Amino acid sequence: MTRCSRRPLQPIPCRRGAVRRRIGRDDDTAHDWDISYQFTSPDCVRKLAVTINSHTPGPTIHAVQGDTIIINLKNSLLMENVTIHWHSIRQTGTPWADGTEGITQCPILPDDTFTYTFVVDRPGTYMYAHYGMQRSAGLNGMIVVEVAPGGGGDGRRAGAVQVRRGAHRAAKRLVAPEHAAGLASMPMVWVGEPQSLLINWRSWFVNYSSSPATAAALCNVTHPDCVPAVFAVVPG
Repeated sequence: MTRCSRRPLQPIPCRRGAVRRRIGRDDDTAHDWDISYQFTSPDCVRKLAVTINSHTPGPTIHAVQGDTIIINLKNSLLMENVTIHWHSIRQTGTPWADGTEGITQCPILPDDTFTYTFVVDRPGTYMYAHYGMQRSAGLNGMIVVEVAPGGGGDGRRAGAVQVRRGAHRAAKRLVAPEHAAGLASMPMVWVGEPQSLLINWRSWFVNYSSSPATAAALCNVTHPDCVPAVFAVVPG
């Protein structure tokens, strides 16, 4: 049974848009994260999102097998609790860092802080997310763990590609509480089809049923948030 302590946690000085080194072998293994609402345009349509340091998706964490990851997190959401679950990270000896709310961790309340500390003991590409439907609202990202030196890797840093649906409704509790209520209903109430397909949270939404003028007014293709993702490819 999880015991929830309400002792005041040590405040973490967070500045939106900043990732600063705390401790660890390099800047990739120790981060300060500020979770907040921000307006973004991932498919050129402006919506409210749940962001990490004012960005969505969150930063890709690059590490080497055996590294200790340290995330100093502050919840700056006005109306929502937060936890981060690290998918497929085994959390050997650190079950309290798994981020499964109500099972191994109490939720991080608005304006509260929490420090996640855990070891990545297996190479691979993993995803982190989300409390409730916050993943769909933008709170997610990737962890890329390279093979430890001498473990057979080729020395090159792997990239990460995330493909997911894009919906124009905003964050769960702030704008679209019916999404969570519908999915939790018996029988389930479908919340509707997505409006776009996002590659690394970028795409262009085109409504072919609208007039060209209406489509142009809805989708601002010049916005930097929806510039198509570009990938560097090594020949051979």
